[in-house]
Amino acid sequence: MYLRTESGNSSNIKFGGWDPAALAPGADLKMFRTVSTSHWDLKSDDFLMGGKPFLQDVRYISIDPHIPYLYIPTYDWNLFSNAMSENYPDLKCSSANNRCLWSTSCAQI
Repeated sequence: MYLRTESGNSSNIKFGGWDPAALAPGADLKMFRTVSTSHWDLKSDDFLMGGKPFLQDVRYISIDPHIPYLYIPTYDWNLFSNAMSENYPDLKCSSANNRCLWSTSCAQI
């Protein structure tokens, strides 16, 4: 474990709470109740993008902070990538490669 104490680029570990200073100015913290106390699964039955639904059945979403990708069943992936493409015209999605990429830097999005 490595912690830095220098001003402006420090790292912290907090237990039992959260630090409002860690939020971007004007941002609100969102909290969600998990399905169980033993894992980070969320239950949802309504998925919206751009104010329009793209999935309407019950789904369980596993939050695994150590995994850098989304793992989505093919049917759901196609609906998700179509909704992303409609809402972000600069986004290029490929069903064959199971990925969406922006042609610009993340800072410009």
